[in-house]
Amino acid sequence: TLALGGRVARWQPLDHDAMRLANARVFGLDELPAHDFAKARYIVSFGADFLETWLAPIQNSAGYADSHGFQNGEMTKAVYVGPRRDLTGLNADEWHAVAPGSETVLALAMANVILSERTSAPADANALRGMLSAHTAERAAQATGMTAEAVTRLAREFASAEPSLAV
Repeated sequence: TLALGGRVARWQPLDHDAMRLANARVFGLDELPAHDFAKARYIVSFGADFLETWLAPIQNSAGYADSHGFQNGEMTKAVYVGPRRDLTGLNADEWHAVAPGSETVLALAMANVILSERTSAPADANALRGMLSAHTAERAAQATGMTAEAVTRLAREFASAEPSLAV
């Protein structure tokens, strides 16, 4: 922290202000979100190395171990999407090596597949249908290097597992 003429300048190397702002706008909480990995039945990580560096890795690792530990005859499926295979990618059941920066295109295409295959959805999700319509599985395949079939499969698996978690 450095004081400059009565103003305070701060620099944080791992700044999460955008995430805090999104959490405040969507949920009314001006804080970083906490994710319950232990309860998830399907996890998709879009480049978030939640086991090593992302947000609360100790809490995330404990929850992931609970969900991925084959308890009560079930085991969470974990999918990692990112250009580099980090610790989370190494521990995932599937890793998709996508072009750097294309994770968002994939997430939007998965959301489009999910909404286009559902006849009913919450009002806030229905409001996104028009915006998402341009984000097809084929477009995501071109951007990521995955196949359109893989994009559609991930979307369907994610939607059918409850609860599912995307980070």
